[in-house]
Amino acid sequence: MPESDLHELSRRSLNKHRTAQRITRCAQRLAADHGYDEFTLDQLADAAEVSRRTLFNYFPTKLDAVLGDGPRIDAATLATFKAGGPTGVLIDDCVEMVRVMFDDPELDRAAMVKVTQCFERNPKLTHEALQRARHHIGEFAGVIGEREDLPPDHPRVRVAIATLLALVEVTMQQFVADEGAHSFNEFYAANLQVAHDLLGR
Repeated sequence: MPESDLHELSRRSLNKHRTAQRITRCAQRLAADHGYDEFTLDQLADAAEVSRRTLFNYFPTKLDAVLGDGPRIDAATLATFKAGGPTGVLIDDCVEMVRVMFDDPELDRAAMVKVTQCFERNPKLTHEALQRARHHIGEFAGVIGEREDLPPDHPRVRVAIATLLALVEVTMQQFVADEGAHSFNEFYAANLQVAHDLLGR
């Protein structure tokens, strides 16, 4: 799979990735607080503390800024997964990939609440977000298929993807509703254990 599609994250690109995340979170906050159509790119640049020119170097449109550039994974973690690791159990290794994606100290409850509010206030963003989500899911299915030597639409791949999506959805709901200090990944690990218990593992 081409590197551009894979969204690999190297040390050299880490700072760029962090800046892109900051821009997206600022855009989501503005969309949640004021409405998608009610803030300008100049306001977004000011909020993200970047120049307008820098803003366009990261995102060509306001829509792209709000929706972000998709999940990213570091090259070492991806290589380990493709080689059959880190545990050798497909679903556990898929879960580890997602855990790494969400292992971000800035991804706190307040940020996720803003994401929720952004889409609640701006429902027209939902269709485009779903289209992009399907693209990213397709990419991940391709990575799983490559590891398992299976086509991306094989039932083993599709069930793994469906399990991950269910875990993420339940975890997101808990994380946003939580008033405590639990991290996303703490909820995620607990829900994985529940899934294991239900499946008799």
